[in-house]
Amino acid sequence: MANDSMASKVIGGVVAAGGTVAAKTVLDKGWQASTGKKPPKKATAKEGTLVEALVWAVLSAVVLAVVETLIKRKLADAFDSSK
Repeated sequence: MANDSMASKVIGGVVAAGGTVAAKTVLDKGWQASTGKKPPKKATAKEGTLVEALVWAVLSAVVLAVVETLIKRKLADAFDSSK
């Protein structure tokens, strides 16, 4: 039973990390396609406007949190149903 829990945590972490990397890639490409610029990388960078930096910060945080939550819930459902 303890091995199942450890395995689910490891698999969940790997899948969540992969999902967030994929989501970030899509976000980056979407931002670049819609604005014609690379997304702001550092809050202290002077590239782009303050509004662009704030929009990027909110957008990326929300999307990545939603993706991670969805992945973790789906994995939890999958592991629960396999018992």
